[in-house]
Amino acid sequence: NILRWVQQVQLMHIFDNLIFNEDRTQENMLIGPDWKLWFIDSTRAFRPYRDLRAPEDIERCDRRLWNVLLQLDKEMVQRELEGALSPRLIRSILVRVDCLVAHLQNLIDERGEQRVIVDVEIS
Repeated sequence: NILRWVQQVQLMHIFDNLIFNEDRTQENMLIGPDWKLWFIDSTRAFRPYRDLRAPEDIERCDRRLWNVLLQLDKEMVQRELEGALSPRLIRSILVRVDCLVAHLQNLIDERGEQRVIVDVEIS
């Protein structure tokens, strides 16, 4: 299913931009027998940068994820990540969430929502 594959790759790009993963290579992706994509080895992630790492890689987003991003409870994110990440890194992630939403909204404005926000079952 080509659409499912493209959506998995897009999800990987969104995830890597949110955590600022600087080391996504073919060696740290696994493809299961059902063509499910698994992201592994994020040891060069969670950087304090306040921009997206590679926004040009992001062209579409699953509708459910889009809705979560729009309604994200920032206090809950801080509570959940407290202790695992420094306050500075948590703030950086939250800023990147805002950057991602702005990037996707720009794509929607340019191309139309139906070409950017998609309904594809990944599981």
